Amino acid sequence: MADANWGLLPHNITVLLTQREWLHRTHLKARLKGERAFPLEISLKAPTNAQILDNPEHFQRFIHAWQNALPSFNVQWQTRQLRHFGEQNIPIKIQINTLPDLIACLGENEQQAFDATYRKFAFLLKNLTAHLDFINTLIDNLESIEPLTEAELQLLVQLIPQLQANMGQGNYLRALPLVGVDTKFLESHFVLVENLLDALHNGQVKTQDLMAWLNCKPKPKDWLLIKPLCNKTQQALGGLPILRLDSETLLNFALPAQNILIVENEQSALALPNLDNSIAVAGGGKNVAWLDAAWLADKNLAYWGDIDSDGLHILNLVRLKQPSIRALMMDEQTLIQHQKQMVNEAKACEFVPSGLTVAEVGLYQKLKNGGFGCTRLEQERLAGDYVAMILAKWLAR
Repeated sequence: MADANWGLLPHNITVLLTQREWLHRTHLKARLKGERAFPLEISLKAPTNAQILDNPEHFQRFIHAWQNALPSFNVQWQTRQLRHFGEQNIPIKIQINTLPDLIACLGENEQQAFDATYRKFAFLLKNLTAHLDFINTLIDNLESIEPLTEAELQLLVQLIPQLQANMGQGNYLRALPLVGVDTKFLESHFVLVENLLDALHNGQVKTQDLMAWLNCKPKPKDWLLIKPLCNKTQQALGGLPILRLDSETLLNFALPAQNILIVENEQSALALPNLDNSIAVAGGGKNVAWLDAAWLADKNLAYWGDIDSDGLHILNLVRLKQPSIRALMMDEQTLIQHQKQMVNEAKACEFVPSGLTVAEVGLYQKLKNGGFGCTRLEQERLAGDYVAMILAKWLAR
């Protein structure tokens, strides 16, 4: 290493280049695409006469190191007349003129890594297309291509030509009629495939997204727990005591009960008593999209959640979908009756309570301002007999 801030040695430059040009992927991609032009010049911080006098041993190492440096560094020398040392030929800077020279300056490991990636690029270009936009797309997706094995590259070039607009015909991605390639591979490399297809199809894929371009349904992920609360509704659901449906299905599937109770937490739904002609829908949280379902129009709807800012936020979202829905056990009377069971909410949720009633807005503000000491009453803390009484009153209404 240099003994002072002058006289940079070849390994100092290699470290500098690695940080600036190899590990800095934005710079590397720009070099590969020709957006960062050559030559690349770096000063070697050649010493002054005073610096040489202060450390002549380092000056000798400096001169000797650059006399024996790799040709790819392309060292630029300058003849200087130095007091006490006479005329000296001193390395001033390096000038790297091409990408191969830059890679060579980085060291053997980086050279091997670059060569491996170059072979992968060449394979993809040979088997897909050599169009300039596609080359740039490969460069932009460098981090996704670098770790691909030879077997994965083979699968990629088998997969890409098979993917065509609308081939999914409204089915799930896993149902795509692919030959020789599993859909798990497509899911694992989804972003890379989307980007490559977009380049091959002149930007038509990402004007939508790959799922829409293929005409595939997204995999359900917003599952809700459905619990029939009486024998009649359980039999209407095939005798199942509990099941799960995703939001999209629930939008179009009318639940066979007149009374629909939406419950924030699944555990609270599982503890519900028998309720005639009733079904509970639980665990959706802020996922309220299914409440746009037309079949809800003639149902008796209620919502029960925690009494805290998050629970009131969800109630607010529910009300914006179903303005006439009745909130159960989310009032000041319930809170005061169970005040000893209150705890503090970890982080209060800020929202505009545009869907809440005047009383609920007041409750929200009072909780925020610490009017009850603590800020949260969880559903699970309510006494079972109290829950049963309130639910019976709801049905009686």
